[in-house]
Amino acid sequence: MSAFPKLRRLETEGFPCKLSPQGLQLHKVLSLNLVDVVNVSAEQLLDVLRNSPYLESLELGRSPITCPVQPASTQIHLPYLTTLHLVFMPIPVSNFFLSTINAPNCSELSISSDFTELPDRDVVKSCLFTSSTNHFTPVLQTLLARGRRKNIDVIGMGAGQMEIFLQFHDQECDYTTFKTDTIIRLEFKLNSVQQIEETMHWLGNYFQRDAPKTPIRLFMDRFEDVQAMKLLDSSTTITHLGVGVPSNSEDTMPNPVLVHMAQPTQSGWPLLNLEVFVYRAAQNNESQDEPGASPISPPLAVTVTHRWIPTGKGQLMERPTSIQDLPTELLLYIFRLSFDITTLRRDRCRLILVCQHWRDIVQESAYLWTEISADDDIGYAERSLVKSKDLPIDRYYLWSGGPYPQMYISSYVDLVISLLSRSRSISLISQGYMHNWFASVFVKLQSKPALRLESLILKGEPSQRRRFDAGENPPQLPEMSAFPKLRRLEVEGFPCKLSSQGLQLHKVLSLNPVDVVNVSAEQLLEVLRNSPYLESLELGRSPITCPVQPASAQIHLPYLTTLHLVFMPIPVSNFFLSTINAPNCSELSISSDFSELPDRDVVKSCLFTSSTNHFTPVLQTLLARGQHKNIDVESTNSNAGKMGFILQFHDEDRDYTDVDTDSIIRLEFRLNSVQQMEENIRWLTDCLQRDAPKISIRLYMYGFEEVRLMNLLDSYTTITHLGFGGPSNSEDTMPNPILAYMAQPTQSGWPLPNLGVFVYRGAEAAKSQDEAILAMLRRRYLSSSEGPDNERIRPRPIKKVRVGIDGRRDAYVLGEIRKILPAVETSVVDFGVSFW
Repeated sequence: MSAFPKLRRLETEGFPCKLSPQGLQLHKVLSLNLVDVVNVSAEQLLDVLRNSPYLESLELGRSPITCPVQPASTQIHLPYLTTLHLVFMPIPVSNFFLSTINAPNCSELSISSDFTELPDRDVVKSCLFTSSTNHFTPVLQTLLARGRRKNIDVIGMGAGQMEIFLQFHDQECDYTTFKTDTIIRLEFKLNSVQQIEETMHWLGNYFQRDAPKTPIRLFMDRFEDVQAMKLLDSSTTITHLGVGVPSNSEDTMPNPVLVHMAQPTQSGWPLLNLEVFVYRAAQNNESQDEPGASPISPPLAVTVTHRWIPTGKGQLMERPTSIQDLPTELLLYIFRLSFDITTLRRDRCRLILVCQHWRDIVQESAYLWTEISADDDIGYAERSLVKSKDLPIDRYYLWSGGPYPQMYISSYVDLVISLLSRSRSISLISQGYMHNWFASVFVKLQSKPALRLESLILKGEPSQRRRFDAGENPPQLPEMSAFPKLRRLEVEGFPCKLSSQGLQLHKVLSLNPVDVVNVSAEQLLEVLRNSPYLESLELGRSPITCPVQPASAQIHLPYLTTLHLVFMPIPVSNFFLSTINAPNCSELSISSDFSELPDRDVVKSCLFTSSTNHFTPVLQTLLARGQHKNIDVESTNSNAGKMGFILQFHDEDRDYTDVDTDSIIRLEFRLNSVQQMEENIRWLTDCLQRDAPKISIRLYMYGFEEVRLMNLLDSYTTITHLGFGGPSNSEDTMPNPILAYMAQPTQSGWPLPNLGVFVYRGAEAAKSQDEAILAMLRRRYLSSSEGPDNERIRPRPIKKVRVGIDGRRDAYVLGEIRKILPAVETSVVDFGVSFW
């Protein structure tokens, strides 16, 4: 392998071969497949994995790899590993690699194992996916929730042996086909019905969730165990069933599975959602067919392909040919999807005006009137309640920023509270100073039962938050035990407190107690432990204290996609980052104030410490995403030496100062020295290092003059946009050193060689800065007579220059820029609309 120093992809499969005495000796590999290398050792593979942090694909198997005597000292984090195949390796070896490899972003997993020689019953749980592989639990849960086509086959193989074969994929292919686009593939050879049942139990644990059960296609060939099908039917929705030949070709008795399907149980018919049935008969086996019918010769498959829609009267309706032929139930679902909570009256009116048929459906269906919005008048809201009959109200919505008089808001809230027992969701959002209004809502909520309430959102404008003096008590939230079905709680924008019972929530999907002043870390941990399907968590501003002892174990939250920690005490932020394991987090926002800390490397030593290493793959993944990547470095208070660092990556082009809820990642740090800022950027660039091309960023520097900071970012990223603000000292008349740095090439070339957009935000009375900007542009982009060498290393042409100073100076500076760069787009910055 030393003959191939740049080898990044090695695949050897289909013919046995061996390594030279030097061994594997590979590093920085992106794809590795050693299925048929007969003398590769586990130690050699581990060495390659440790030296290949950007590995994307790994396939092992069939070669006689022996399991090391000692487990690996530490897990190997491979955040870019998306494809992992373990093909019929010895089970201890498969378990060893599953225990050692940590691949939180794995999107294609294939494992084949032979358990037929093992006497244990619960073989998968006790031998393959053991407690040492718990870090793969979120991966399995995620993959088992994906894929449009989900096939599970249970096949008898003779000699008392059986096989379970699971394959989920996005494309339609034959169930036996092993496609490379498979999301997950598990193939287990087993030796008893007990092992099959235990495997079904193990698999069912990963399917369980409050959401609708996973639809699957089940094929049972030479297998007649009803219990196995019952187990899958209880944890999944079987939409397709294939029944194959009997386990004994001489057996003339009907398959027990068919008998089970022919009779309803006390809880209803088996396989209630079955849509497609495939029958594969054995030769000369008429007992499976209806008596008197002609024999079916193999391998004929009879498929029920007629998809039918129940009319509710026990009849079948032909497949519809136009939208008017759709059943009313389906039309209702489509209509409901078209509603916007802020324009309910308009949306219903549009449907009513289409035709008489749609008018009748809208007017007569209570289902379409179970959302109430304050954007419609009280009279319309009351008529909506009448039309909804006794159905639960799915959503109440009020945004007090609308044009409502105070009396109307109060009347609307009274209307909401009066029917609280029917409510599933309440959203009350204020954009003004409405503290007394919210306090009255709390009192009314405490006096009414809300057994159906699933979502409670109470939000005020953060800038209007009332500050309470030491002797004052903020209003008290209702006791959480009054909302047994609550799955979403958001309280933000006004301080409040919990009752003496505490938080007492479980199975929560979204939690935001940002302004609950007396919530404790222990209460939050209890909620997190009882909410394995939590999707969104936002904490901050409330004075949460850090527990004396760290949590005994990490809390795995595989479905947590949104995590916000908003200016909490740094030890508390570190505690939650250490305790929460959210490998699938896709929106991360952290704000921290380090300005009171004397240490230099504050982010690495105080926030993202060694105890948060499980977040490293998340950071690396998020920092590689987002079409628009902004980094702002600002001097917030030049006299006190305060500085700010804001990183925000997102997919939509927004102004760099916006705090967007759709940000992929947002980091905001307040710092107190240039040293802290420099260490912060070094920490960031360590997260960005990769063999792949450098990421492109938009950098804004305001009141900052440190050339080495720009140099650091320029070394590890591609700066395509540069925003340049005023000097750090308003009385300083010297040009910013960064401009001089940009005006001269270095030995390796021009600084910021890929700069495409330059924005200059001038300060008052800083005309010398204007001239320095113009001089920099002349030196970088104007042709000169200094010789061919200087022309050869010119930076690539700039595309856009924008200026924002004041009216007269804008005109002068833009005029000069147009003389220097006549072909470049120039404009004045409108700070209220867009910066870049």
